[in-house]
Amino acid sequence: MSTVADHRPHRSIEDAIDLARRLYGLHVRTCEPLPSERDQNFCLKTQSNDSFVLKISSSAEKRDILDLQHQAMARLG
Repeated sequence: MSTVADHRPHRSIEDAIDLARRLYGLHVRTCEPLPSERDQNFCLKTQSNDSFVLKISSSAEKRDILDLQHQAMARLG
């Protein structure tokens, strides 16, 4: 049986920088991979020295799980 972790994304640092620019208009200065069991995460620092986490979820992840994660982050924020 396949799990979400089996479908973990495998994007390059260049892909992450390009996604951040195209989707969010960020001008990334540095991009470092972060550990994750089922997603792919990157720590981004912009040219203005702001920090962001870019999370790329598995296409196999259920939408309600992603919604729960977003709600948890909003609550912590």
